[in-house]
Amino acid sequence: MLEWQWTENTGAILEAITQAASSAGVKIALEAHPGFSVYNPETLLKLRNVSGGAIGINLDPSHLWWQGVDIPIAIRDLGVAIYHFHAKNVAIDSANRSRNSVLDTKSYRQMDARS
Repeated sequence: MLEWQWTENTGAILEAITQAASSAGVKIALEAHPGFSVYNPETLLKLRNVSGGAIGINLDPSHLWWQGVDIPIAIRDLGVAIYHFHAKNVAIDSANRSRNSVLDTKSYRQMDARS
């Protein structure tokens, strides 16, 4: 299923989008986020390869850091694929991480209600 998603579905959709963007002189920058097809440097570079290099990243280090990605290594690996950069802070709630992992996607309001 994953192979089909990347080669048949994603590739076919991206071809039309990237051709239109390229002819208009527009760069497409995706923000990698867990739960999406692109969530780390490897998956962004895979999508970039499928798209013929037309897609880059809106690099938000906070989304990578809490997954355990080393940010300087990510920057080095992504290189010219970095089209935009967010600068903000992030913290991990250790009690929630211990209970539900860093991939807990519930609303923060739900977490506050447990407290």
